[in-house]
Amino acid sequence: MRFLQILGYATLALSLPSPAPVENSLAVTNLEQRGLEESSVGLQKRGLIDDTVQSVVATLTTSTQANIDAIQSAVATIQGSTDAQVIVDATAIIRANLQAIVQALQTAAATILTTIFGSVGGIAAALTALTQAEINNLTAALQAAIALLQNIRATLILTQNVSAAVAAAVAAEIAAVRAAIAPFVGPIQVLVQAVLGASVVAQLTVTGLTQAIIGLNNIALQIINSQ
Repeated sequence: MRFLQILGYATLALSLPSPAPVENSLAVTNLEQRGLEESSVGLQKRGLIDDTVQSVVATLTTSTQANIDAIQSAVATIQGSTDAQVIVDATAIIRANLQAIVQALQTAAATILTTIFGSVGGIAAALTALTQAEINNLTAALQAAIALLQNIRATLILTQNVSAAVAAAVAAEIAAVRAAIAPFVGPIQVLVQAVLGASVVAQLTVTGLTQAIIGLNNIALQIINSQ
């Protein structure tokens, strides 16, 4: 629980401080073993960072797109109807799919936490023999996450603008979606901080990754702050 709280605080700050010295020193120790005999843990962890984030974002995108499509369809139904029961039913569909988005975000955050942070060796082991390809893949995953959050933000705005009555009816669900953003972005942010620190030692190019995490933080802030 303390670790989750720390991630929450880091995310709410939505900044990119330098990686913690302890975390960075562990990364350096592992990276210096490149070309030498690697531990079995290091071999197992290779590709874990980018594979995990890519898989989580891809799954989240697929599941939430179905929810977004359902919400857009329900909004169109409300806009084209004057039947009170039709509007009530469509509003219920919106609420259910917003709830599903919240659940998907929570599941995605939990997967990243347990797979990377909760595995043997944690981030330090996952950073063993970090490669440029892994950084590139992680950057692509972050870009996909940005597109995902942009779609979620647009859906929230669409829902709120249908009518005052509908906006009031789904207010709790919209608030829940906004509240689920920080726990999702938090683990990714901490992970990227560690990768950026390790990449300095390995002399890898991280320009795209740096821009991607800034972009992810920006869209997350917009959603959290109802912008």
